[in-house]
Amino acid sequence: MSHTFSEERARLERGGDERPDAAFRSAFAATVGVLIVLCGVFLALGYFQPPQLSEARIDLSRATSEPGQQLRLFLNGPVKSVDESQVSVTPPIEFTVSTSDDLIAVQFAVPVHYNATYLVDITGVTSADRETSGDIRYEFTTGSTEIVYLDRGASDEEPDQLISADLSDAGGEVVYEGVGVSEFAVLENSLVISRIVDAESGFVDDGSPAQSSLELASLIENASETILLPGSGLIEGLRVAPNTSRIAFTFTSPGAEAEREFDNTLMTIDLDSSRTVSPVRGLAGEPISALSWSFIPGSTLMLVQERDQSVFVIDPTGVQSPSPIGRLATLGRLSVDGSRVVAVDPFGSVVVSLLDGSEQRLEPSLVDGEPPFVGDVQPLSNGSLVQRVAILDPDSGRFSSMLVYDDTDSARVLYQTVDSAGSIIDFALSPNEQFVAIEVVPVVEGSESDSREINPRATSITTVIVELSTGTAVRSFEGFAPKW
Repeated sequence: MSHTFSEERARLERGGDERPDAAFRSAFAATVGVLIVLCGVFLALGYFQPPQLSEARIDLSRATSEPGQQLRLFLNGPVKSVDESQVSVTPPIEFTVSTSDDLIAVQFAVPVHYNATYLVDITGVTSADRETSGDIRYEFTTGSTEIVYLDRGASDEEPDQLISADLSDAGGEVVYEGVGVSEFAVLENSLVISRIVDAESGFVDDGSPAQSSLELASLIENASETILLPGSGLIEGLRVAPNTSRIAFTFTSPGAEAEREFDNTLMTIDLDSSRTVSPVRGLAGEPISALSWSFIPGSTLMLVQERDQSVFVIDPTGVQSPSPIGRLATLGRLSVDGSRVVAVDPFGSVVVSLLDGSEQRLEPSLVDGEPPFVGDVQPLSNGSLVQRVAILDPDSGRFSSMLVYDDTDSARVLYQTVDSAGSIIDFALSPNEQFVAIEVVPVVEGSESDSREINPRATSITTVIVELSTGTAVRSFEGFAPKW
């Protein structure tokens, strides 16, 4: 017994039986071997796996309202440069493509449509560090759009209303009420409203000089504030640079022209910084007295025509010096992409490129076989035109008021007043050129003006929304001055 005990003690001092230790080493080696095999399998799978889409980003609001927006596709690793021939977009739209590391960016030349589903296919996307390739597919759907318009009260006892309406239904929501509304502009979360304040109704019939007020009203909260103007006077042409907080307008002081402190002076405010109204300054550093002006789409730059008919591109912040365009008798509408403007020179109407100054003479197509009398013209990004025209009926001697789409080879009617009894007053294209809002007086004979001091309209005015591609009227409402 003592001998057995001594042997056991010696065995324990040596660390126990070698047989369990050998078994452990064997099991460990087998496990490591399996893990190596598995790692090899996973590495092989990873090596031969084509690039995969990890994340996609697109600002759908800006994509339907501004050209040059991007769909950014992030992959699970760096990829080789993708060519435009590898990319297709359905429905078709003009685009460019660029690649950087693990990012493929598809940039749309024009805004995409509302209520539309776009499918982007990219074939043969190849990893940067190996020759594995595959296809990437991404789909996105845009929403509807809202339009805000002005419906004025029929008398001084009824307030004017700003109404927001969705094109997909027949309803509408009152987003502002007030008397004497002259003009308004729509920002992301607020409205800017110009009102006549020297009479409660906004009607000026007592001989007193009219005065404007400028109000900022929230679309989120029940709150508003009055913006301090540089004195008494009238606001006209109130506008906002799309998707920014910068507004501008012209301001005229009361009194005789020679005595006015401000005479159609172009003013601007950045509502994201101060509430200070500042004059826009020209080439010589003096405040501009503007004949006409517009914000250039996609920027806060302005296209301005001064009183001597000189036209400039002007930065309202003053950071960039004014850039001269030339001298034009009349400055018309800008294209939605901001690259061209319609103007009138001594020889007629032209489309002027703001990129290189080149001019294209306007030669309107026949409408129903007849030469049209052309009014306002809106250039489109594809080179076509939307035109407000009148056609003389030789039998009745009456003019028919129409809005037409002219691709420079032929013209088709988008809208015509019923029985040629009405008149098209104005129109406004949606930012993506999908729809046009048309202001119509349905029956001119017997129509009455609302007698407003600024921006008067017929009391019977109606706005009709028409799809450009089909000429289909999608909805209508009583009111005017639609803002997309």
